[in-house]
Amino acid sequence: MKLTPIDIKKQEFKTALRGYDRVEVETYLEYVAEEYERLLQNNQRLEKEVGALKAELRHYKDVEKTLKQTLYEVQQTSQLSKKTSEKEAELIRREAEVQAKKMIEDARAEVSVLKRELADLKQQKDSLITRLRYLLSSQLELLEILETDDAQLDKLKSKTHQVFKGSKRALPVQEKSTKKTAPAEKEPEINIQNDKTPAAPKPEKKQAKSSEEKNSKKSADFFKDIFGDDLDDFLK
Repeated sequence: MKLTPIDIKKQEFKTALRGYDRVEVETYLEYVAEEYERLLQNNQRLEKEVGALKAELRHYKDVEKTLKQTLYEVQQTSQLSKKTSEKEAELIRREAEVQAKKMIEDARAEVSVLKRELADLKQQKDSLITRLRYLLSSQLELLEILETDDAQLDKLKSKTHQVFKGSKRALPVQEKSTKKTAPAEKEPEINIQNDKTPAAPKPEKKQAKSSEEKNSKKSADFFKDIFGDDLDDFLK
C-alpha cells in the first residue's frame, strides 16, 4: 500500500502507561509528513525530468541511428563511387593506351608511306636527271655536229660559188656559138619543105628546151633545199 503524507498525519497510536508524549509524536508525524510530501514532489519532478531525458535520449539514439545509417550509406556510396571511379579511370587509361597505340601505328604507317613516296620521288628525280643529262649531252653533240656542218656547209658554198662563177663566165660564149649555128640548122629545114605545115625538128627543139628548163628548175630547187639560198641570187 502506498503511503501518503495524509496517512502519516492521521496515523493514530494506542496509548499505554509511560508511553511517548502525544504532542511530540504528532509534531514529529507532521514533520515526517511534510518531508515525505516534499520528497514525493521532488520524486515526481525527477520522474518528469527522467521521462524528458529518456525521451531526449531516445531522440538522440534515433538521431545517432540515423547518423550511423547515413554514415554507413555514405561510406557505401563512397566505396562504390571509389570503385566506379577506379573502373572509369582504368577504362579511360585502357582507352588512352589503345588510342596511343593506334596513333603510333598510324604514324608509323604514314612514315612508311612517306618513305616509299620519298624513295619513288628520289628515283624519279634520278631518272629525270639521267634523262636530262642524256638530252643535254645529245643536244650538245647535235650542236657540235651542226656547228661542224655549218662550217663544212660554208666551205661547200664557197667552193660551189667559185665553180658556178667559173661556169657563168663560160656560159655567154656557148650561147653566142649556139646563136650562130642555129640559123644554119633552120635554113635547110625551110628550103626542103614547101607546104605550110611546121617542120618536124621544131617540136624536138621545143621539147629539148622544156627539158632544159625543167632540169634548171630542179637544180635551183635542189640548191635552195641544200643551201637555203636562191641559185640566181647566189650567182649574181
